[in-house]
Amino acid sequence: PLVRPGLARAARRPDEAAAAADAAERQAVHEVFRARALSVTALQNYLDCPWKFVYRSLLRLPSARTRLQDEGVAAHAVLAAASAAGATDGDWARDRFAEELAKIPLAPAAREEIFATGAANLAAFLAARRFAAGDRAEVKASGAALDLGDWQLPLTGNIDLVSERPDGALRVLDYKLSKPKSEAWVRGEGKGYDGSYLRQHRFYKLILER
Repeated sequence: PLVRPGLARAARRPDEAAAAADAAERQAVHEVFRARALSVTALQNYLDCPWKFVYRSLLRLPSARTRLQDEGVAAHAVLAAASAAGATDGDWARDRFAEELAKIPLAPAAREEIFATGAANLAAFLAARRFAAGDRAEVKASGAALDLGDWQLPLTGNIDLVSERPDGALRVLDYKLSKPKSEAWVRGEGKGYDGSYLRQHRFYKLILER
């Protein structure tokens, strides 16, 4: 149902070998899920295309990163370090961003282009953001599971930043490189909205509540 796009042909052969193969396949998939759990990225991959889910989330076949993904890796590293150090200085952000980009195999022209836009955006964000002492960066949340009847599907999430308010409520912050979106757009009221932001927030909420 969740992970078998196009693989039902064996079930149409009414013989014991096919039934055994089907059971073994299901068991193998269950074992993979127990080891890796279901992330919101994996869920989005499935909704985009079941085969994309199989290749990227289950089999985890390697693929080249896009320029935007490279920028995201470097920016997330800078923001995680900033939250730990309480850094808000623009020069610090630019220097740290350059260091993180240097760790990624990029053509010099591509690195310069990413730095030109990314460093300014990071500096502006840190100037407006004040990290609190209790902020936790790069939180790996787990322990929740969905009951699928004959087995439990574990859930996992890598949350960029979790802040605790004075009343004990948790505030989740997920960094995005895109332009800021309105609350109405996140709720699904904007044109061209695919539901991914709201789905991600609800996924994290489910994990943290459990």
